[in-house]
Amino acid sequence: MNLVLVAVGLLTVLFASIYFPIVRYTTYALLIAVVCGALLLITAGIVLLMLFNRAVDGPKSLSGTRCKKCRQRRAIREVSRKFLDGDSKVEFDHYKVVYCCSACGHQQEQEEHVFPKK
Repeated sequence: MNLVLVAVGLLTVLFASIYFPIVRYTTYALLIAVVCGALLLITAGIVLLMLFNRAVDGPKSLSGTRCKKCRQRRAIREVSRKFLDGDSKVEFDHYKVVYCCSACGHQQEQEEHVFPKK
């Protein structure tokens, strides 16, 4: 019964689109809106998946990056790495890493996590 109702509805829209231009333009607008909405949802899903994967990976190492203070390229070097005893429920190790600029001596620190190699 539902299949018959859908077929009759589609035929009605098709014939109304042929005879009445306002129905045709409305149908085009609805089809474009549905396609654009689907593309927008797919794009949002891909972006959220990429952000989630980046969040799971954690902060990246700052070694070899630009210093925030003097803006010198490839000046940041790792000075010390300290293992943090913490939550044992996770499958990665936490480290407190201190970085220092070789040009101006500016220090930065961040917490990183490293997945153990299997």
